[in-house]
Amino acid sequence: MRIRTELGCSDAWICLCGNTPIDEGFYPCNREGEEIEPTPEEWTTHCYVCDRCGRIIQLDTLEVVGVRSNNTLTVDERKDIQPVVLHKTPRLQNPTGAVHQI
Repeated sequence: MRIRTELGCSDAWICLCGNTPIDEGFYPCNREGEEIEPTPEEWTTHCYVCDRCGRIIQLDTLEVVGVRSNNTLTVDERKDIQPVVLHKTPRLQNPTGAVHQI
């Protein structure tokens, strides 16, 4: 399930609930749909949350990949939402055998 954009304007998102950037808007979020600052350290999902309904939207594909816990969706509206899949951070082992997160 994907949101759409206004014809000819890829930044003018229209959520499935009808929200647009000039209404309640969309905000960078973590995988739970909580608003965060879009810094490289905090914003690892590259997702936005719709501030009207709580759908979590992947920036690159406009795919709805989740929903925050305090959302306004019905059970039927939530059934087709695919969860956010985050890649695990690779782990390296140093010569002493200790494992380090990178």
